[in-house]
Amino acid sequence: MDRIREYFASQDWPVQSVGTGSGVNWAYRGENGEWYGQTWWFDDVEQLLVYSVCPLPIPEPTRSGVADLVLRVNSELVVGCVEFDVDSGQVRFRTGLGVGRDDLTEAMIDRAVRANVLTLDRYLPALVRAAAGVPAADALAQTSGTRPADRSR
Repeated sequence: MDRIREYFASQDWPVQSVGTGSGVNWAYRGENGEWYGQTWWFDDVEQLLVYSVCPLPIPEPTRSGVADLVLRVNSELVVGCVEFDVDSGQVRFRTGLGVGRDDLTEAMIDRAVRANVLTLDRYLPALVRAAAGVPAADALAQTSGTRPADRSR
């Protein structure tokens, strides 16, 4: 979709088209690592999807611990979710937005993309620790600033 490419061009963020042109690949470097991602527009369901792919494959022996971490992280998130393919060891972060094609703005794309990359950057150190065998609760506790305010009030 042209609007997605226009957004990335306005940010001086290089992209490559994917598939039939409805998606783009990009790279990102955050404070805690670098990785690639994809942004897709699905016209038939009018959805924008943004994926960041965790830069490290999760070793088989630590996958159950990483799965525990993913559950804990997802329970803290307001926007997006961590996906974990336990067979391949790939971790992705996904954000999405349902909006009509004609209503999609660069500001909406920006919020979805920024929420995506900043969230993975925030939790990447915990994923690295869990992949190294640190128990999920400890890996998450060592990640500064990940505890949200008490939302039960």
